[in-house]
Amino acid sequence: MILTERGITQIDHIVVSIYGIFIIEVKNYKGWILGSENGSKWIQSVYGHKNQFMNPIYQNYGHVKAIEALLKNNGLTDVQTE
Repeated sequence: MILTERGITQIDHIVVSIYGIFIIEVKNYKGWILGSENGSKWIQSVYGHKNQFMNPIYQNYGHVKAIEALLKNNGLTDVQTE
């Protein structure tokens, strides 16, 4: 859990390696998952019942920005994100 300007964000996994810092979002959904990379909402369809949820790519982007801000606020000014 990290406090950001927009509230609290929960990050599932952070991997720190010589190749960089990787933020990993984990989902455990069943059924069909429908959505596009750039769509803000995705749809889960289970036996005809549909639920919308936030695009996890967008969600993970927020996590990346939270870690970036945290590192910069603690003196690591050379942080670069891709």
